[in-house]
Amino acid sequence: MTSHDHIKLTASELSNLFMSYLEDTLVVCVTSYFLEHVDDPDIKECVKFALENAKSNVNFRRNLYKMEELPIPVGFSEHDVNVNAPRIFSDEMILQYVANLGIVSMGAYSSTVSVSARRDIREHYTSCLHNSAELFNRSAETLLEKGLFIRSPYIAYPSITEFVEKKHFLAGWMGEQRPLTSTEISFLYLNLFRNSIGAALLTGFSQISESKAVRKFMVRGAEIAKHHEAVFWKFLSESNIATPVSWSQTVTQSQEALCSFPLQ
Repeated sequence: MTSHDHIKLTASELSNLFMSYLEDTLVVCVTSYFLEHVDDPDIKECVKFALENAKSNVNFRRNLYKMEELPIPVGFSEHDVNVNAPRIFSDEMILQYVANLGIVSMGAYSSTVSVSARRDIREHYTSCLHNSAELFNRSAETLLEKGLFIRSPYIAYPSITEFVEKKHFLAGWMGEQRPLTSTEISFLYLNLFRNSIGAALLTGFSQISESKAVRKFMVRGAEIAKHHEAVFWKFLSESNIATPVSWSQTVTQSQEALCSFPLQ
């Protein structure tokens, strides 16, 4: 770091540093567990790449905290996860999780870069953004090769250029419903995907939680995610849009704890 880079961190930089540090310590725990149980060698490479990125990010941010003489946040550690606990997710679910991790991280890091002023911070999160895109691309290629990538629905190409002529276009779902736009279909598909992943994760964690309160919270979360899935499916089906098939988020019957109370 050059001398002109050493300027006090802004509120945005401090906030993003804190959040990203906690998030990547969590990713280290989860992907370490996945790496112990995944069987497919191609999927294992994707998990390994995600784990290596998370570890590298945690090390950089920990060193940055030290350099700035700031207290290091209490993130998650190897004490919060039992990597030897029986597996609770299928290889397919693990790959979908890693792909979604890439998607979520790309969105988070692009926002983080835009509110960072210091060069070293911008360079770090730009690198994180690149690695997140690489993680998604690797996962997407693996999903495609294994026939597991569920594409968003196909629609007919438009034959003419059209313009919105009535305010009713923006009136939502009152009265006669117009056809869904491609943008709306895209977001319905993305939210179907995320809620499908979320429902599977919450179902799995509810099985192994040692806390009744946490278990109840996880079950409620899974129910909400499944409800959202049903709503999104309904919008697509009522518009005669071919709905994506299941993402096959298989959850095993294991009930042995794999993580600590804070990690749950």
